[in-house]
Amino acid sequence: MVKARDKSANFNETAWSGPATNIADGLILFYESFELPVVSSATTGTNPDSWDDLSTGGNGPSRAGLGNLTSTGYSNYKGNQACWLNVYNSTPVLVTTTNNLDLDLEPGGIYTLIFNGAESANNGSYVLYGDLMAGTNVVMTASTAPGSTSQDFGLHTASNTVVTSEATLGVREPLSIRLRVTGGVWNHQAYIDNLTLIGILPPPYGTVIRIK
Repeated sequence: MVKARDKSANFNETAWSGPATNIADGLILFYESFELPVVSSATTGTNPDSWDDLSTGGNGPSRAGLGNLTSTGYSNYKGNQACWLNVYNSTPVLVTTTNNLDLDLEPGGIYTLIFNGAESANNGSYVLYGDLMAGTNVVMTASTAPGSTSQDFGLHTASNTVVTSEATLGVREPLSIRLRVTGGVWNHQAYIDNLTLIGILPPPYGTVIRIK
């Protein structure tokens, strides 16, 4: 709680404020808006820079790629492009390459993964997932189901937070991010954009800003 005092001879004071708490903004550890390489349409097999397509099953890999959304019905995306994943007898998966994050999962950290989602058709069946990985361990998953208002990225935000400890699976293991999708129908793309990993890290890491 706080109060204010003026500079008059009487040093007049306000009443005490109400109780409040505050957590300092975290560092942006990773941000991706999928602008490279530049494509002119929804391009099969054109992976975002520093991402690997690990899709498996029928007609996989190449069940992921990049789409240029300029002059389309999509709204509230960042830049001109987003990445897409498409289910068709397969499991579409994109994973950051080992040199992309260049971070380890630190004990005592607070990590938040956020992204926006959309889909190309209003079938309401897609679920988009972002997994924060430490080594081979899934530390935390954020997800969103675009639903009937599918083409507005601003309406579909996935967000999740994990607080790490020495007991957390994968602590001190290198971090990566995995994107995947379930549901949907043939030839309909599910899109992800504005992917952000935020961290509130313990000293000395909290004093260092590391951005992709």
